[in-house]
Amino acid sequence: MRLGVGLVIKNGDEFIEKWLESADRIADVIFVVDNDGTTLSTAMLTSHPKVKYYKLQKGLERNMSRDYQQLLDMAREENVDWLWNIDVDEIVPFFDKREMTQMLVNSRSESIGFPLFEMRDDDKHYVRVKEADGAYKDARGVHKCFKVLSHLEYNLKDRHGRSIPHNCKVDILANIPIQHFGHMTKKLRDEKRKFYKNESNNNQNFSDASENFAEWMKEEPKEIVKWKQVKEVLTVWQMH
Repeated sequence: MRLGVGLVIKNGDEFIEKWLESADRIADVIFVVDNDGTTLSTAMLTSHPKVKYYKLQKGLERNMSRDYQQLLDMAREENVDWLWNIDVDEIVPFFDKREMTQMLVNSRSESIGFPLFEMRDDDKHYVRVKEADGAYKDARGVHKCFKVLSHLEYNLKDRHGRSIPHNCKVDILANIPIQHFGHMTKKLRDEKRKFYKNESNNNQNFSDASENFAEWMKEEPKEIVKWKQVKEVLTVWQMH
C-alpha cells in the first residue's frame, strides 16, 4: 500500500521545514502544487527525495479545487492508494506508520478524518475552538485523507473547495492529531480575518464560510490548554 501526501502551497517559508519533517515520516511519495513559491520553500521541496511531482504555477486566480484535482491526478499517475492533503501550516506531531497502514488497508471507508488543534503562541499550547452554538471543543474534525478511487473528483467550480473530493464519502475519524500553526500568532489571525472579510465582500457564496470562521476563531485566555494533555483528549476520538 502506498500513502501519498499532497501539498498546495503559496509562500509558507516559516512552516516549510517542520512540514517536510512531518510529511517525510508519513509519506511514501509527496506531490506539490506551488502557487508563486518563494525561494526557500521551492528549494527545499524540489530537493527532497520523496517529492515525486512538483508543479510551479504563477499568475492564476485562487482555485483550491483545481489544485487539489491536480494532486489527485498526480496520485493516480503514481499508483498511490491513499492521498493525505496536508497544508503547509499543519504538522502531524506523533504518528505510527505501521498502525496507519494497517488502518487504511483494512478500511472500507473512502475518507479518514482527524482532530485538528489550533496552536497558540508556540508548539506547547493550543486553544479550544468555539462552535456556532457557543460550545468549546478541543479540536475540529477535518477530513484530509482519502482513497484514490476512479470515480472521485473535485468540483472545479468551487474554488474554495475542501481538501477531499466533493463526491467522496466523509466517514470515520482517526485519533491522529494535526497541529495547525496558521493562526498561531495574533498577526497571522488578523491576516486570515482580513482575507475572509475580503473574500466575503467579493463573493456572496463565501459569506457563510466567513461567518463560521468568525465563530471558531473566537478565543479566550482561559481556553488555552497545554499540549501535553492532548493524549487524554484523543481518547474521545474513537474509530466508528
